[in-house]
Amino acid sequence: MKSAGLCLLLASCFDGKGTPIVGQDLVRDAGDGDSDSDTDSDSDSESDTDSGTGTDTGTESETDSGSDSECPAEMDECAGGWGGGWGDVCTDLDVDPLHCGSCDGRCMDDQYCASAECVCRPGYETCGGKGGGFAWCTNTSNDPANCGSCGFECGAGTPLCWNGECVVDCPAWSVRCESEWIGDYCADLDTSPRNCGFCGSVCHTQETCVQGDCEFWFPGIGCAACPCEACPAGFECCRYPGDDDFVICVEGDSCPVAF
Repeated sequence: MKSAGLCLLLASCFDGKGTPIVGQDLVRDAGDGDSDSDTDSDSDSESDTDSGTGTDTGTESETDSGSDSECPAEMDECAGGWGGGWGDVCTDLDVDPLHCGSCDGRCMDDQYCASAECVCRPGYETCGGKGGGFAWCTNTSNDPANCGSCGFECGAGTPLCWNGECVVDCPAWSVRCESEWIGDYCADLDTSPRNCGFCGSVCHTQETCVQGDCEFWFPGIGCAACPCEACPAGFECCRYPGDDDFVICVEGDSCPVAF
């Protein structure tokens, strides 16, 4: 279930005139924005005609250019919002993985934003990176090449990894997946953001795995607990899987669980 027509972050976006739009459908507002744009264009034309000397035109131009939208003091305005990059958004750079630490700071799919830094999702650990080498996030609870801790590889007798221990076979409720990089591994297709619904199905930065489906989510900014006023109709207030202090709004009527 994807939301293709929403510009949501604190359920906010802006129309073509810089006016905040709260909890509204972008498709509808985009139409209004075009209408407003036409009106502004007509107004500018009339202004040019009426001014004659051009003095008034310069004054109005300065006024228009200074009518930028303003975000709350604790938030920043960035270009490109959640769900596809429509318009500008007011956002919290401390928790927004699409604008983490700065408007240009986008986290990778296996990361989320905590205290303005892109870090591995809860349940994942950073492996590698020694001596300036390549570092990556991996789930040490089921990675046979990093089982329980980085660099601990399961042997031939117990080739698989589950709950950080090398095992002979996967638990009944999980599925054995194949990977050319790490070999065979076990995955819970209902909760794994890297194997959501089927092996190798990766949920993107702004998605979380809920009962085998990658669902769109955005931070519940200003909320420390559920229910959260930032979550509009059609979104469920949830805890980010593995981080009980991070409130998010998830599309649909169910919450993800820790993987």
